[in-house]
Parts: sequence; C-alpha cells; structure tokens
Amino acid sequence: MNKPTKPEDLKSLLGLTGYYKTFILGYDYLIRPLRVISNPNNIWSWTQEVEEAYQKLISSLATQPILKLPDLDKNFIVKADTSLYAWGAALYQVFDGVEFPIAFAGGS
Repeated sequence: MNKPTKPEDLKSLLGLTGYYKTFILGYDYLIRPLRVISNPNNIWSWTQEVEEAYQKLISSLATQPILKLPDLDKNFIVKADTSLYAWGAALYQVFDGVEFPIAFAGGS
C-alpha cells in the first residue's frame, strides 16, 4: 500500500479502514493523528507521530483478528466500492456465522 501524499489520499485510506474499525482495537484513537492532518483546515505535515499512527494502522489490517486464512472448502464473498477518487475491494468468508475478511485491494 502506498503511503498517502495528500489529504485526499489519506481520507480515502481512512474511509476504507473505517469499515473495519470494529475489528481494530482502539481504531479511533489510533487514527487521530491521521485524521488531524487530513482536515483541510490543517497544514499537511507528515510528522513522526503521523508516521507511527500510519504504520500501526497498516499493521493492524494484516494481523488477527482482522484477517483470516481462506478455507478453500467455503464460499467466497467479494465486496467492492468505488468513488471518483478511489476504489476498494475485500474478499470474505463466513466462519461461525461471522464474515471475516481474507484479503484487501484498493487504489486511487
């Protein structure tokens, strides 16, 4: 995943990751530095605090319980979304009655 270089890119990232906030412990606290610099009223400044928040966010998307390994004997579910600025998709499977993401894709 490419690091955001402008507020619009960061807003797209936060929109995508926000869908999974229930799977990420402390999501709102974690993204606070990112949300601050994505605000158009604030100056875009990629500080060490912002970098650390970004790295933790990206790491949290690739660790349990957010992602599961696929079970090739189960059906797959594909969900996709697009806007004028970005696209995103996720591959899911149902485990014990709950949809879990298997993989993510996205771009701008």
